[in-house]
Amino acid sequence: MAIDLEQQQKLASLVHRQSIELQQKINELSIVRRVSEELIRAISLEDACQRFINIILSEIHVENCSVMILEEGVLIIKAARGQMDSDFTSRTGQTFFRLGEGIAGQVALTRESILIQDTRTDSRFTIRENQKAFVGSLLCIPLIDQQRTIGVLNLSAPETEAFKVEHERVLA
Repeated sequence: MAIDLEQQQKLASLVHRQSIELQQKINELSIVRRVSEELIRAISLEDACQRFINIILSEIHVENCSVMILEEGVLIIKAARGQMDSDFTSRTGQTFFRLGEGIAGQVALTRESILIQDTRTDSRFTIRENQKAFVGSLLCIPLIDQQRTIGVLNLSAPETEAFKVEHERVLA
């Protein structure tokens, strides 16, 4: 008739975990809704990329975000911004990777996300000459339209272990 104290604690713990998972799903759906609404309003590819980055920076703890679009086998930055930037940076069009080159190029080639929790211990990550910010962790996600890779979303943070598998799942 009466539920013992141990069963009550187990039930309370289960309800608490379910509540946290529900809130995470609500947050994920909110991001998807915001992205959909903003992309509909975009007037150009660059505008769509900038709107997308603004949402990412406001919703996810990330220091830098960029969108690279694949054009003739080369990934070219269409929009890039960091948390400390007041506006989009002038890196647009200047930074590029060939298909298969660097982390972004690998992601575009394989169509699989790459999550690096500590760039200092991962041999796939190399520092480029023009790299200005320290990158402790990195998440790169392919942008795919139907069966065609169109680009890569890059997220970085100065601290290690900045990203969770959930970030990868939601953004994919």
